[in-house]
Amino acid sequence: MGGTMRRGVLAAAIGLALAGPALADSTNPPALATPQPAACATSAPRTGKPLPGGDDLIPVVLSSTVAAEAAVAPHGKPAPPIAWCLDAAVPNGGRTISVWHDPADPASARVTAGTGGFEVRAFQDTAAPALLKDRPGVTIYDVILVQGDKLQVVGFFDGPPPIDAMVTFFVKDRFGVYADIDLKTHQVTIYRPF
Repeated sequence: MGGTMRRGVLAAAIGLALAGPALADSTNPPALATPQPAACATSAPRTGKPLPGGDDLIPVVLSSTVAAEAAVAPHGKPAPPIAWCLDAAVPNGGRTISVWHDPADPASARVTAGTGGFEVRAFQDTAAPALLKDRPGVTIYDVILVQGDKLQVVGFFDGPPPIDAMVTFFVKDRFGVYADIDLKTHQVTIYRPF
Protein backbone atom coordinates (compact mmCIF):
# COMPACT_ATOMS: atom_id res chain seq x y z
CA MET A 1 0.00 0.00 0.00
CA GLY A 2 1.05 3.60 -0.51
CA GLY A 3 2.18 6.14 1.98
CA THR A 4 0.02 8.57 3.85
CA MET A 5 0.35 12.32 4.18
CA ARG A 6 -0.64 14.16 7.33
CA ARG A 7 -2.42 17.47 6.70
CA GLY A 8 -2.69 20.19 9.30
CA VAL A 9 -6.30 20.71 8.26
CA LEU A 10 -9.13 19.50 10.45
CA ALA A 11 -11.89 17.66 8.67
CA ALA A 12 -15.29 19.27 9.22
CA ALA A 13 -18.80 18.56 8.06
CA ILE A 14 -18.98 19.43 4.42
CA GLY A 15 -21.88 21.74 3.69
CA LEU A 16 -21.82 22.91 0.12
CA ALA A 17 -22.87 26.46 -0.53
CA LEU A 18 -23.08 26.63 -4.29
CA ALA A 19 -21.94 30.04 -5.36
CA GLY A 20 -22.63 29.74 -9.08
CA PRO A 21 -20.25 30.87 -11.78
CA ALA A 22 -17.95 33.71 -10.87
CA LEU A 23 -14.65 35.06 -12.03
CA ALA A 24 -11.45 34.32 -10.18
CA ASP A 25 -9.40 37.29 -9.00
CA SER A 26 -5.85 37.95 -7.86
CA THR A 27 -6.64 36.78 -4.29
CA ASN A 28 -7.15 33.26 -5.64
CA PRO A 29 -3.85 32.29 -7.25
CA PRO A 30 -3.06 31.30 -9.99
CA ALA A 31 -5.93 33.19 -11.62
CA LEU A 32 -3.91 35.71 -13.57
CA ALA A 33 -6.08 36.29 -16.61
CA THR A 34 -9.69 37.44 -16.73
CA PRO A 35 -12.13 35.48 -18.90
CA GLN A 36 -15.39 36.84 -20.21
CA PRO A 37 -18.23 36.01 -17.78
CA ALA A 38 -19.82 33.80 -20.45
CA ALA A 39 -16.74 31.55 -20.32
CA CYS A 40 -17.67 30.52 -16.78
CA ALA A 41 -21.30 29.74 -17.56
CA THR A 42 -20.66 26.08 -18.37
CA SER A 43 -19.58 23.45 -15.88
CA ALA A 44 -19.69 19.73 -16.59
CA PRO A 45 -21.74 17.32 -14.45
CA ARG A 46 -19.55 15.82 -11.71
CA THR A 47 -20.88 12.31 -11.23
CA GLY A 48 -17.66 10.28 -11.35
CA LYS A 49 -17.21 7.26 -9.10
CA PRO A 50 -13.97 6.38 -7.28
CA LEU A 51 -12.03 3.57 -8.93
CA PRO A 52 -11.33 0.73 -6.52
CA GLY A 53 -7.65 -0.08 -6.10
CA GLY A 54 -6.01 -3.21 -7.38
CA ASP A 55 -3.03 -4.47 -9.30
CA ASP A 56 -4.66 -3.45 -12.58
CA LEU A 57 -4.24 0.19 -11.49
CA ILE A 58 -0.43 0.00 -11.55
CA PRO A 59 -0.24 1.13 -15.22
CA VAL A 60 -2.75 3.90 -14.44
CA VAL A 61 -0.53 5.11 -11.58
CA LEU A 62 2.41 5.27 -14.02
CA SER A 63 0.28 7.15 -16.55
CA SER A 64 -0.92 9.55 -13.85
CA THR A 65 2.61 10.61 -12.93
CA VAL A 66 3.24 11.73 -16.51
CA ALA A 67 -0.18 13.39 -16.79
CA ALA A 68 0.18 15.17 -13.42
CA GLU A 69 3.55 16.63 -14.26
CA ALA A 70 2.32 17.70 -17.70
CA ALA A 71 -0.76 19.38 -16.17
CA VAL A 72 1.19 21.38 -13.59
CA ALA A 73 4.54 21.96 -15.33
CA PRO A 74 4.41 21.08 -19.03
CA HIS A 75 7.91 20.67 -20.49
CA GLY A 76 9.40 21.50 -17.10
CA LYS A 77 7.95 25.03 -17.06
CA PRO A 78 5.00 26.41 -15.08
CA ALA A 79 1.69 25.86 -16.85
CA PRO A 80 0.23 28.92 -18.56
CA PRO A 81 -2.07 30.94 -16.30
CA ILE A 82 -5.68 29.82 -16.18
CA ALA A 83 -8.54 32.12 -15.21
CA TRP A 84 -10.40 29.59 -13.06
CA CYS A 85 -14.20 29.76 -12.70
CA LEU A 86 -15.76 29.34 -9.26
CA ASP A 87 -18.17 26.39 -8.93
CA ALA A 88 -18.72 26.26 -5.16
CA ALA A 89 -17.70 27.90 -1.90
CA VAL A 90 -17.62 25.58 1.12
CA PRO A 91 -17.42 27.03 4.65
CA ASN A 92 -14.90 25.06 6.72
CA GLY A 93 -13.55 26.05 10.13
CA GLY A 94 -13.53 29.82 9.67
CA ARG A 95 -12.33 29.78 6.09
CA THR A 96 -13.87 29.16 2.72
CA ILE A 97 -12.75 26.30 0.53
CA SER A 98 -13.29 27.13 -3.13
CA VAL A 99 -13.92 24.66 -5.96
CA TRP A 100 -13.01 25.88 -9.45
CA HIS A 101 -13.01 24.64 -13.06
CA ASP A 102 -10.97 25.66 -16.09
CA PRO A 103 -13.35 27.27 -18.63
CA ALA A 104 -11.46 25.46 -21.41
CA ASP A 105 -12.13 22.12 -19.65
CA PRO A 106 -15.43 22.33 -17.73
CA ALA A 107 -14.91 18.85 -16.21
CA SER A 108 -11.59 19.82 -14.59
CA ALA A 109 -11.48 20.77 -10.91
CA ARG A 110 -9.24 22.71 -8.53
CA VAL A 111 -9.77 23.14 -4.78
CA THR A 112 -8.11 25.93 -2.78
CA ALA A 113 -8.51 27.74 0.53
CA GLY A 114 -7.11 31.08 -0.60
CA THR A 115 -4.26 30.83 1.91
CA GLY A 116 -1.79 29.28 -0.51
CA GLY A 117 0.20 26.28 0.53
CA PHE A 118 -1.50 23.47 -1.34
CA GLU A 119 -4.37 22.66 -3.64
CA VAL A 120 -6.14 19.60 -5.00
CA ARG A 121 -6.69 19.19 -8.75
CA ALA A 122 -8.58 16.72 -10.93
CA PHE A 123 -8.15 16.33 -14.66
CA GLN A 124 -8.83 13.75 -17.34
CA ASP A 125 -5.99 11.30 -18.00
CA THR A 126 -6.61 10.44 -21.64
CA ALA A 127 -3.91 7.74 -21.81
CA ALA A 128 -5.11 5.75 -18.78
CA PRO A 129 -8.28 4.04 -20.14
CA ALA A 130 -6.27 2.11 -22.75
CA LEU A 131 -4.25 0.63 -19.88
CA LEU A 132 -7.30 -0.86 -18.11
CA LYS A 133 -8.20 -3.85 -20.24
CA ASP A 134 -10.52 -5.28 -17.55
CA ARG A 135 -12.49 -2.02 -17.18
CA PRO A 136 -13.67 -1.06 -20.67
CA GLY A 137 -15.42 2.25 -21.18
CA VAL A 138 -13.91 4.11 -18.21
CA THR A 139 -13.01 7.81 -18.39
CA ILE A 140 -10.17 8.26 -15.92
CA TYR A 141 -9.77 11.43 -13.87
CA ASP A 142 -6.60 11.69 -11.77
CA VAL A 143 -6.75 13.54 -8.45
CA ILE A 144 -3.50 15.14 -7.33
CA LEU A 145 -2.33 17.21 -4.38
CA VAL A 146 -0.11 20.14 -5.47
CA GLN A 147 2.20 21.66 -2.88
CA GLY A 148 4.88 23.85 -4.43
CA ASP A 149 7.23 21.62 -6.42
CA LYS A 150 5.76 18.44 -4.92
CA LEU A 151 2.85 16.52 -6.40
CA GLN A 152 1.04 13.50 -5.01
CA VAL A 153 -1.36 11.27 -6.89
CA VAL A 154 -4.12 10.55 -4.36
CA GLY A 155 -7.07 9.15 -6.30
CA PHE A 156 -8.73 8.02 -9.51
CA PHE A 157 -12.32 8.45 -10.67
CA ASP A 158 -14.37 7.08 -13.54
CA GLY A 159 -15.71 10.45 -14.70
CA PRO A 160 -15.33 13.93 -13.21
CA PRO A 161 -15.12 13.74 -9.39
CA PRO A 162 -18.11 15.26 -7.52
CA ILE A 163 -17.49 18.52 -5.67
CA ASP A 164 -17.96 16.87 -2.25
CA ALA A 165 -15.30 14.26 -3.11
CA MET A 166 -12.85 16.99 -4.13
CA VAL A 167 -13.48 18.92 -0.91
CA THR A 168 -13.03 15.71 1.09
CA PHE A 169 -9.57 15.22 -0.46
CA PHE A 170 -8.76 18.79 0.57
CA VAL A 171 -9.85 18.56 4.22
CA LYS A 172 -9.03 14.92 4.92
CA ASP A 173 -6.49 14.44 7.68
CA ARG A 174 -4.99 11.31 6.07
CA PHE A 175 -5.35 9.71 2.67
CA GLY A 176 -3.64 7.10 0.55
CA VAL A 177 -0.92 8.17 -1.83
CA TYR A 178 -0.28 6.32 -5.11
CA ALA A 179 2.77 8.34 -6.19
CA ASP A 180 5.03 11.23 -5.17
CA ILE A 181 6.48 13.49 -7.87
CA ASP A 182 9.22 16.07 -7.39
CA LEU A 183 9.00 18.70 -10.15
CA LYS A 184 12.55 19.96 -9.51
CA THR A 185 14.36 16.63 -9.64
CA HIS A 186 11.73 14.74 -11.70
CA GLN A 187 12.03 11.92 -9.16
CA VAL A 188 8.93 9.74 -8.95
CA THR A 189 8.12 7.29 -6.16
CA ILE A 190 5.36 4.80 -6.92
CA TYR A 191 3.43 3.02 -4.17
CA ARG A 192 1.51 -0.20 -4.59
CA PRO A 193 -2.18 0.60 -5.12
CA PHE A 194 -4.41 -0.25 -2.17
